[in-house]
Amino acid sequence: MPEMRKPGPLAELVAHVARQKPHPVLGTRVAARPDAVDRPLPEARTLQFFKRTWSRLSADQRLAQSRACLPENAGPLNSQHLVHRSLVLMRELSPEYLEHFVGYIDALQWLEQSNEAAEQSAGTPARRSAALRRG
Repeated sequence: MPEMRKPGPLAELVAHVARQKPHPVLGTRVAARPDAVDRPLPEARTLQFFKRTWSRLSADQRLAQSRACLPENAGPLNSQHLVHRSLVLMRELSPEYLEHFVGYIDALQWLEQSNEAAEQSAGTPARRSAALRRG
């Protein structure tokens, strides 16, 4: 008969990680309790409610900004007019998709602004030389 060996430290670690389950709010792994029930915490439901409400308000605000930026004499092929029309159609067909889309646009805009601020504070040599050539 083969001799039964005690599992090594790596095997014990793998077994410990396998017994973990994702935390419903944080997305991290916590020890599984046999008496625990998989349901969102009340704080998580409240957080989800406010997140949905905020994204809906943000989408409405962006749509109003788009409407305010439209030129009065915009023709049917004016780029601002086309973007606004696309956003309105997106809102009519799928408001949830518009909310996600606006969220992506906001994130990209924030990244662009933070990148520009970092470049300005660092004073990159390429920008300095371009500014010297212009000035």
